[in-house]
Amino acid sequence: MNAALSARPDRLQKSDRRDLLLDVAAQIIAADGADAVSMEAVAESAGVSRALVYKHFANRGELLETLYARESAALHHEISAAVAEASSLEDMFRALVRGSLHAQQSRGATFAALRAAGGRT
Repeated sequence: MNAALSARPDRLQKSDRRDLLLDVAAQIIAADGADAVSMEAVAESAGVSRALVYKHFANRGELLETLYARESAALHHEISAAVAEASSLEDMFRALVRGSLHAQQSRGATFAALRAAGGRT
């Protein structure tokens, strides 16, 4: 089990547990690619039962779709906030380009793996 995950309390709220499972799936993708993500792999890495993973996600496809949606929303929020803070149209474009380049560097591989695995509908 991942050392960072084992330090978490045993009983999490439903939304926190769901986020934890999505974090684990993202870690698996980063380490081994989307093909390595399975309900069993997520359960094992999170230190929970497979049944608990199925309680939150009907199947692997739903897990990957939810992860894609979460990562997309976070990225949208980050870039939108940077653009909103800009004081001119030129600064807005700069913020948008910087945010897009940073997203490609930091999350590009994750999004590509999710798209290839059918994590986007």
